Amino acid sequence: MKNYIIGIFILFYSSIARSEEVNGFEFLTFPSGAKYAGIAGCDFGTIGEVSAIFTNPAALQIMPKAVGFGYAHYFEGIQGGYGVFAMPKYKGTLGAGIKYLDYGTFEGHPNNDTTSLNSFDFDAKSMVATVGYSRVIEGKSLGVSAKAIYYNLAGFTGTAVAIDAGGMIAIKKYEGLTIGAVLHNVGLQTSTFDTASESLPFSASIGGSYLLFNKTALLSAQIKLPVTNRDTSQLVSLWTKIDKAVGIEWYATPSFIIRGGYNSSGKELDTGTGALKEVIAGLTFGIGIKTKVFMMDYAVVPMGAIGVVNHISFSRSIPDSKHKKADK
Repeated sequence: MKNYIIGIFILFYSSIARSEEVNGFEFLTFPSGAKYAGIAGCDFGTIGEVSAIFTNPAALQIMPKAVGFGYAHYFEGIQGGYGVFAMPKYKGTLGAGIKYLDYGTFEGHPNNDTTSLNSFDFDAKSMVATVGYSRVIEGKSLGVSAKAIYYNLAGFTGTAVAIDAGGMIAIKKYEGLTIGAVLHNVGLQTSTFDTASESLPFSASIGGSYLLFNKTALLSAQIKLPVTNRDTSQLVSLWTKIDKAVGIEWYATPSFIIRGGYNSSGKELDTGTGALKEVIAGLTFGIGIKTKVFMMDYAVVPMGAIGVVNHISFSRSIPDSKHKKADK
């Protein structure tokens, strides 16, 4: 049962999983940070979010230094989190972070014989260490991140290296409109899990955001095309497999933010029973509390009959002496 739930969990968060190529590197596609989880994973909105190092390095524009931490509680013992530090450096922003996912403990049987009395416990974990850099050049925000990836299942490991690269630009003709594109997980496996070689979840995203209601709300939308193992000759079929997401965040007050969104992956969790918990699968909800130096975000992601995912994250600015004087 637990294996089934984890499979559905990966199916929801990873478009590559729908090509029936689930592997140890799929965790790279999962949301990082409660802010992005609350708006269905859209990451073409405002810049300055430290967890952007894991999703869209072009949005990593930090002033001054900042640290961030996040935690996600899934179900059946699955949990994950991250830690990241970013600072102004080399005329841009330099950041470094670590992200992990722990799938919990499983019960194994020799030769998959569930009737055997010689059962044993094993676990599965994934981790990625990331270094990223972002810079604004002639009004365009450009970013790149390099990743070292590790996966362990019952003592069998796999490693890989990859990069993400993205760009964002504000459209001057339409004030408040920003568009961008990101390539995710361009890389290769450096050591195999057991004897099997696995591909990275390479994908391309395009999207944008637009300020509404006198700049008190931000509407974001994006599409994500999984590139690996896709038959581009069948465009109608391809369109159904593209992740489509839309999210909005509203500043109810300067310090309180309300978020919501929808990701088309949710349709994979609707079995047609008509139950409310299945109908709302794919919707996301979140809130944020913001002060001058501190940000706390929370998001909840319904996943049909198997439960909900809870995300919480924190970030804090660390003013240096120059910014402290400016604040005064």
